[in-house]
Amino acid sequence: MRGAAVEVDLDRSASFVCAATADAHPSGPATHAGKVDRDAPACLFGNRLRRCAVAAGCDGSGRQAVFALGADGTLRETCAAFDWARYSSTDTSVQAVAALAQQAVAPKGVEPGGIYLVATANGDVKKFDLTGPEYTGKLARKTGITTVRDAASFLTYYEKHHDDATEVYSDVEALSVTAVLDANTAEQPRFGGHRVTLALRRTKAWTEWLALDGHLVDQDKFANFLEDHLVHLVEPDAATMLEIAQSIKATTKAEFQSSSRLQSGERKFSFVEDTKASAGTKGDIAIPETFKIAVPPFEGADVYSMTARFKYRLGGGHLALGFKLEQPEERAKAAFADVLLAIGEGVGTPILNGSPA
Repeated sequence: MRGAAVEVDLDRSASFVCAATADAHPSGPATHAGKVDRDAPACLFGNRLRRCAVAAGCDGSGRQAVFALGADGTLRETCAAFDWARYSSTDTSVQAVAALAQQAVAPKGVEPGGIYLVATANGDVKKFDLTGPEYTGKLARKTGITTVRDAASFLTYYEKHHDDATEVYSDVEALSVTAVLDANTAEQPRFGGHRVTLALRRTKAWTEWLALDGHLVDQDKFANFLEDHLVHLVEPDAATMLEIAQSIKATTKAEFQSSSRLQSGERKFSFVEDTKASAGTKGDIAIPETFKIAVPPFEGADVYSMTARFKYRLGGGHLALGFKLEQPEERAKAAFADVLLAIGEGVGTPILNGSPA
């Protein structure tokens, strides 16, 4: 069969209008009249055809084609180059006609924001979800985790996005504060995906003081460290500590022989500068037993003072120096407590100790 015309409506009826061996639209009457099958075709693809007639066969140039006819019998649309090879002799007329109709129906626009099910010629159903923001241009809800570095920035973001159900958590070990801006309400669950986190970051100065904490180094390295951090030295003052640093640096080639503790609490180190001479130049260096520094532990935080104790090792004529900070981590936690106090006053809601789910 080279051509066929089929009409299907939505009332579960279909008619095999005509068939011809050489031309889908012969000038004369149809060679054979088909019979009506009111069950099989329409129940499978009636909705697809939308009450239109479909003709399949050869066009004027001899090409295989599909023709969709309007209600008035006029040619409405042509779908050329239909692939008859896809349909074997064992395929039913229903499958073939369904494929013809599927190609002949004109495409229709769809509205963003919906979910559409589309039936294919082989009987499958495909789902098209157009509800995403890439189709609608709108976000369904606020999402994302914003990280800030100081309490002022945290409060600014919180004030802009919080509501009555917002929850705030603090983690002293992680030195962090997190606000779940869309937390669950008492009546209904919510996503909990919009958050702001204060992740405190150590200052460079604090990190450098802790890097040398508890270590002994040679005189030159220790003296250079003091000179580079004079701004943090508060007791003795920076001028006094600079003199001490310069004295230490000036005796790097001397031979240190003894140390003693003075009544003032200072530690005195005795040295000889020229050990090759019969009578070398002798001298002393006095270093305070303790000194105080003031350093901000976190970016954007106030300075916090700490006491440091001088440490030394004397052996083989060489002097190694260092210091030991008194409970630096406790001072950091005290600074974090002050940050929490400021945030608590700003948010006006109890801060929970822990971390959100």
